[in-house]
Amino acid sequence: RSSKTTLGLQAGEWVRVKSHEEIKQTLNSASRNRGLLFEPEMSDYSGKCFQMDFSIEKMIHEETGEMLHLNNTVALKGLTCQGLCAKSCPRSNYWFWREDWLDRVPTLSP
Repeated sequence: RSSKTTLGLQAGEWVRVKSHEEIKQTLNSASRNRGLLFEPEMSDYSGKCFQMDFSIEKMIHEETGEMLHLNNTVALKGLTCQGLCAKSCPRSNYWFWREDWLDRVPTLSP
C-alpha cells in the first residue's frame, strides 16, 4: 500500500496536507509508510497548508541507535510534536512528513 511520491519539494514551497482518508491509503496496518509512522496527532493538520521547511534525509532510530536514510521526507514550518501521544514528551520534535501525504500548492502568478 505504500507509494513513493516524489514532489521534489524545496524549502519555502507551500503544500497542503492530504485528507486523513487519502493518507490512510498510503499506510500499512501499523500506520506506517515505508517504516515511518503517521502519528495520530498529525491528522489535526489534514487539509491545511504549510510551507516546507527542510528535507529530512537521515534520522537515528532511537531504540537501536541505527542511522536510517530517508527519501521524499520533509519537515513543515512550525509543525512539531506536542507530546500528546508520548506521555507529554517535552522535546517538540519536528514531524516527519512523507511527500505521499502532501500536495504541492500551485503558486499564484502576480
